[in-house]
Amino acid sequence: MEERFRVHETDEFIDAASVFEVLKGNLAAYKIRRFLPPDLCAQIVKNFWESSERVARFGRGEDGVEGYFIGASHIEKTTREYLEEVRASEKAVKSLYAGTINPASAFRETLASGSEENINIRAAKFNELSAGDSKAVYWNNLGEFLLDPHDDFAQLKTPQQTYTLVSVTIAEWAGIDAQFDQHRPVCSDLSS
Repeated sequence: MEERFRVHETDEFIDAASVFEVLKGNLAAYKIRRFLPPDLCAQIVKNFWESSERVARFGRGEDGVEGYFIGASHIEKTTREYLEEVRASEKAVKSLYAGTINPASAFRETLASGSEENINIRAAKFNELSAGDSKAVYWNNLGEFLLDPHDDFAQLKTPQQTYTLVSVTIAEWAGIDAQFDQHRPVCSDLSS
């Protein structure tokens, strides 16, 4: 049983076999350090701050979280509203990766090619609409954490959230997270 709480780590490359071990429940976590080289991270950060598609998120309520994002969010939306927002923001999300690579796509491609079976890894689909590939977020927080611990349960309990979420974006699922700090561009480690 203790073996299931192991964490496997690699530097710069994806060990597809380890990802599949996490999905099978045989490995607790897998972390990839320096998945993207610093120059590619810096380009994604630059693209984020230069984008006219960046949207402000204003905090509401006692624990309101403020920030900026590019891409769709499922919070307080029906499935169709979320998927249509994904479609509307697709060009803006793709522009984040101009002059670099899309880490979510690279992750999926590596998993597909590293599988012993012939598999197709893609964003979830509902009818004719696809879930989001990725989303970039910058949280306006000066504290200890990039995003302070908070309760998402209240947001997910709203009447609009009466469906089962079609998908968590691959970036959220895989733990791909870029820190969009204008003064110190950093892409964090990739973990699953």
